Amino acid sequence: MELTTLARDAWRITRSQPTLWILHALLLVAGLPAMIVSAVFGALGALREIDPALLPDAARAVLVSPSPGLVPVIWLGGLALVVIFTAVTQVLLAAIYRAAARAMQPGAGSSVRESLALGRARFTRIVALSLTLGAVLSVLSLLPILLVTLGAPVAMATAVRPILTPINVIGSVAFLLLVLALSLDDVRGREAPGRAWAVFRRGWVGFVLVMAVTLVWSLAIGLLAVPGILVVTVAWLWPDGGLVAPVASGAVALVCGVPLLVAILGGAAYTNILQTLVYRHAADS
Repeated sequence: MELTTLARDAWRITRSQPTLWILHALLLVAGLPAMIVSAVFGALGALREIDPALLPDAARAVLVSPSPGLVPVIWLGGLALVVIFTAVTQVLLAAIYRAAARAMQPGAGSSVRESLALGRARFTRIVALSLTLGAVLSVLSLLPILLVTLGAPVAMATAVRPILTPINVIGSVAFLLLVLALSLDDVRGREAPGRAWAVFRRGWVGFVLVMAVTLVWSLAIGLLAVPGILVVTVAWLWPDGGLVAPVASGAVALVCGVPLLVAILGGAAYTNILQTLVYRHAADS
C-alpha cells in the first residue's frame, strides 16, 4: 500500500473539496448533543467518586436526586439522545466517505445534496447498525459512570473500566469498518462483516496510520487550546475581577476560537478522507 501517495491525495482532496468541509461542519453540529450529554454524565460520575465533604454546597446539591426513580429516567433519556444523534452522525459520515471516494479522481467532486443521497437501502442499513451495535457501544462506554450514578461501589466501576476499554476500542474499530463497507460498497447488512474484515486484513497498516494521525492531531489541538483555557480559568478565579472574566473569555473566543475550529474541522476532514482512500485502495487491491 502506497501510504505516501494516499496521504498526498487525501491532502489534495481536503484542500480542493468545499463540500467535504460543509459536511464536516454539519457533522460537528450533529455530534454536539451526544458530546454534551456524555460530558454531563462524565462530570456527574466524577463528582460521585469524590468525597462529598470535599465538594462545595452547589456540587452536593446537584448530586442529591429529588426522586430515586428519576435517575434511571434521566439516564434512559440521555442514552436515547446519544444513540439517536450517533445515528445521525453515521449517516453524515457515510455521505463524507462517498464524497471523498468520488473526489479520488482529480477534478471530480459532488454537491452536498448528491453526497447525502445515500439511497433508501444504504440509509436503512447504516441507521440499523447505529441503533444496534452503536447503541451497545454507547452503553458500554458509559457503563462505569452509570454504575457509580446508580449507587454501585466506586471499586466496582474501577474494576470494570480496564475490562471495557479493549472491548470499546475493538468494537469502535469494527463499527467504523462496517460503516465504511456499507457506505462505499453495495453489500447487504449480513455481507458487511466479511467485506470489512477482508479489507482490514489487506489495509490494516493504512488504518493504523489513520489512527496515529488522529492521535497526533488531537494532541496538537489540545496543546493549542491550553493557553486559552489557562487565561479563562485565571480570569474567572481572580478575586474581585469584575468584568475581567467575561471580557477575557470573549477575547480568547475571538482570538483562539476560529483557528481551533478550523483546525478541528480540517483534521477531521483529512483523517476521514484518508481512511476512505485506505479502504478504497485495500478493497480494490
